[in-house]
Amino acid sequence: MNRPAPQSGTSLIEVLVALLVLTVGLMGLAGLHTRTLKARLEADDRLEALMRLEDALSRLRADPNCRDETCLQNGSDSADATRFHACLTVGEDGRWRVAVAWLGVFDAEVPADTCGTGLPGPASKRRVVSTVLFHAAD
Repeated sequence: MNRPAPQSGTSLIEVLVALLVLTVGLMGLAGLHTRTLKARLEADDRLEALMRLEDALSRLRADPNCRDETCLQNGSDSADATRFHACLTVGEDGRWRVAVAWLGVFDAEVPADTCGTGLPGPASKRRVVSTVLFHAAD
């Protein structure tokens, strides 16, 4: 009696299943990569806003007569004027509240702060960082 020779190699179905598993894994990696890039952009924008906040504080310390937002604007970066907005609120008690608003990448809870409400884009992408500077009365 002749016995059939043992099979070696892989069948077409096995190859297709392996390709399917590989494709699903690569699609997952592509989605993760996209989300990571968006998170990096969000972090870069937050860092830029914090640097602008520090710059605004330096401008206020240098010019104690400042009473509006015009002295907070940096004239050299007009390209980012639509992305970032600095706000100043002068309180009666010597407190100056400085805020910087920008548009983020992801949707988030709308901030209670009104700084940057005129920025183009949805309110759910608006982000705000702020601090209070105590200013001695003149």
